[in-house]
Amino acid sequence: MKKLEFLIPPPIYLFIFIFIILWASKTIPLSPHIDISPYKELLLGSSILLFILGMTLDLFSVFLFMNKKTTVNPLRPQRTEKMVVTGFYRYTRNPMYLGQVFILVSIILWEGNFLLLPLIPIFMFLITTFQIKPEEKILLKKFGNEYKQYKQKVNRWL
Repeated sequence: MKKLEFLIPPPIYLFIFIFIILWASKTIPLSPHIDISPYKELLLGSSILLFILGMTLDLFSVFLFMNKKTTVNPLRPQRTEKMVVTGFYRYTRNPMYLGQVFILVSIILWEGNFLLLPLIPIFMFLITTFQIKPEEKILLKKFGNEYKQYKQKVNRWL
């Protein structure tokens, strides 16, 4: 498992899962017993809102990192110079990855194929295992008690 840490950048996971969702939504039809047409407008509206929320989380978080003059590179967390604990980081330790989850859910809603929702916990498991947990180890070594206290106050996801 150690060799897989930081091997794939989180945006690549995102694009792989977007591809899977788009491919699967065309390949795996909904059950003929499910009629989503009465809810199409609600699904599309929810999809747009979740997409905007996901992009906002991602972009604002990148801006916070740049403002603190610390690395935003997910493959080099050891280069982190300062902890970012403001903005969305007061509510989740991983707003960029949470933003990616919202983007994936938005695409599933847009496609209207709820059979693809199990892909979300798979994405979260992969990001947690190969990105977040290794990042946390590095941040704990680098920032010690300050990071430990932050972890106790703020949840990993929500």
